[in-house]
Amino acid sequence: MSAQGRPQALIPEPHGGEGTPVSAPDRSQALIPEPLGGEGTPVRAQATVAPVAVRLAGPRRTAWVNGLVALLAIGLLTVLALGVLVNAMPAMPVSLSVGGERVFEGLALAEMPPAHKVVLAGVVLLAALAALIVIPLALLLGALAAAVALLAVVVLPLALVALLLAVLLSPLWLLAWGLWRAAT
Repeated sequence: MSAQGRPQALIPEPHGGEGTPVSAPDRSQALIPEPLGGEGTPVRAQATVAPVAVRLAGPRRTAWVNGLVALLAIGLLTVLALGVLVNAMPAMPVSLSVGGERVFEGLALAEMPPAHKVVLAGVVLLAALAALIVIPLALLLGALAAAVALLAVVVLPLALVALLLAVLLSPLWLLAWGLWRAAT
């Protein structure tokens, strides 16, 4: 009980203490309990609560997803740029002949409908992406073929010569081993 006849409020302490007294009228003597059962830290009446920054972001994207999104954005911009390029081409008709026989003629790219221009730009983009994959792969396979040819031309004959020398010199190795064995 407090001196004025009112019950005294207690802030419980975390490790089984009796609590820290809190004066009810002005709360100027309130204590924040310390984790290991100490006296507590005094709280002032003008104490304010610091704002807490809360991050309301969704799940984080991985580097692969970010890369695919960037690739998709670059592809879309390339298709739009190619569409503008096809639209700006002169109205000169294009003819295609295979083996001397004309397959079609009189195709003017500038007079194509907008949807066909977008499809043409997409086809050019896919051809460019295929070239980006096929050309390094062809260079890699060429280097691999050159390495195999080098192995077959230089290393294989050297290995065969070493094996032939080992077989031909094996009696000398056996004689040297036998003499060493007899000496010890």
